[in-house]
Amino acid sequence: MENRTAPKKNRSFMRLLLCVAALLMLISGCDAVMQTLDKTPDFSWQAEAIVLSLNEYRVQKSAERMRALKAMDEITWYTDSGELKLSEIDKRMDREMEELDADAPGSALTAFCNITGLNVWTYLPPAENDPTLEEALKLRVNDLTGRTHSVAIPGARVIINALYEENFLIGDAYSADNFAPMVTLQARAIVEEISREENRTGTLSGKLDYQAEGGYFKVLCEALGIADDRLYARLQQRAGQMLAQNEEAQAAQQALEEEITAELPGAYTTVNGGELHIDADGSFGLMYGMSFSIGSWSFEDGVLMLGGEPAWLDADGLHVMEIDVPFYKTDMDAEEGLLTDEENEIYSILMQHRYYEYTLMDVSGWYGTTTDEERVTMAQELLDMFWELDEVHAIENANDFASLINDSYDYADRSLSVWEAACAISGVDPAPYDAVFEKVNS
Repeated sequence: MENRTAPKKNRSFMRLLLCVAALLMLISGCDAVMQTLDKTPDFSWQAEAIVLSLNEYRVQKSAERMRALKAMDEITWYTDSGELKLSEIDKRMDREMEELDADAPGSALTAFCNITGLNVWTYLPPAENDPTLEEALKLRVNDLTGRTHSVAIPGARVIINALYEENFLIGDAYSADNFAPMVTLQARAIVEEISREENRTGTLSGKLDYQAEGGYFKVLCEALGIADDRLYARLQQRAGQMLAQNEEAQAAQQALEEEITAELPGAYTTVNGGELHIDADGSFGLMYGMSFSIGSWSFEDGVLMLGGEPAWLDADGLHVMEIDVPFYKTDMDAEEGLLTDEENEIYSILMQHRYYEYTLMDVSGWYGTTTDEERVTMAQELLDMFWELDEVHAIENANDFASLINDSYDYADRSLSVWEAACAISGVDPAPYDAVFEKVNS
């Protein structure tokens, strides 16, 4: 058989193909190695991921979803210590759509945090503690790179709101809450790119001053595409005006609080029998229906608070949240209703242990529909009241005391209130305690 060899041209072409293939494999291998070695977070991807909604995430292709999850992981550093792989998190993302507003910007990151047990507010901080505009304008580039989420995003939110108000940003496609996180990370990407250029060439040294006040603002404007030499001074002026307005508002609020503080102490009542006594020392006692409360009153963020309930004064009287009628001051001189320290302590004990309710409760309230266990509970409260009032009491067992009250109604005076029956059994004179209560509520 005749041996045949490939034509010379074909052999050369084959060698060329092999060389190209080898070169591609080498390049591919180098890229893989470089990708493995390059752990630098991609802040541009993070900027997209931090405002991504769940609905936007859901319609992405698999590769895009994994890129978004990787960016969220870079934001949160979850996989440094977390138990779930990104692929496992991806499988659970759709379940979160039932619990969240899937159209809301940032809902994908919220779902990511819910799945991984992280607090989303760490990365999308709420606006309650945002800095003032004056403080935000002083932020440095170091505040961006070192405290991106805790400081830079709140600062961006304040600055972006001011830019809207000054008409440097137009439209409402994004609210500052959603826009600020994305722009902050875009600004971080600009800083990182400048830093890489400096490291590579050394020719841009000094272009970025990381410590200068206002440095973050300049980078933020670059991310927003705003260039105006007068802008910083204009916002500084706005910040000064806002500061003056805040100081004026605070002074007005302080004057109002001082006026209310002088006017407030005294005895109040409602058209349906509610009673309220407010002392100048900051304490109060309130009785409305079957509700009794004592505590202190003060102002919190400009709101009058009676214990945990907001209250306010107007032409109709003193209103307390959750009570549908106003309290109005009685004719009694406020000083006449003030208690001594000892009386104030007694009144507090009486109110704490539902003294007034027991003065209204008769035999039908004690028996009525109550169970043995409920009567023992009431007996224990009465015993606690006597002990705190320093009344010597031979009976220490609530079950025994409840039985004695039962016997009192079964074999003695059934017209007594529970308070009177308990006092009679215990040898307690109710008059001094009734007098304290009457002093407040007469």
